[in-house]
Amino acid sequence: MRGSTKGESSLAGCGGVLIDLNGCICRLFSVPLGMLPSTNAEIHATYIALRLILVMKDVEFSNVLREANRLVDSLPKLGMCRESLFYA
Repeated sequence: MRGSTKGESSLAGCGGVLIDLNGCICRLFSVPLGMLPSTNAEIHATYIALRLILVMKDVEFSNVLREANRLVDSLPKLGMCRESLFYA
């Protein structure tokens, strides 16, 4: 999950990908957040991901650098262009 802004306190979006232990995508989301500081965008991404994992079993967390995961890196940028929440 990741939050992103176009400047310190500007148009923001967040997004993330939740995968299972086999590497298959279980959920993904991209959300517009309006005008927010970048730290708030990161907090919103974490909050949304935690709400989505409530329906999953055997959850584990890992950190992957954004340079290694272009999908996660692109979702917040797409969220800035959206008018409503997208999740699948």
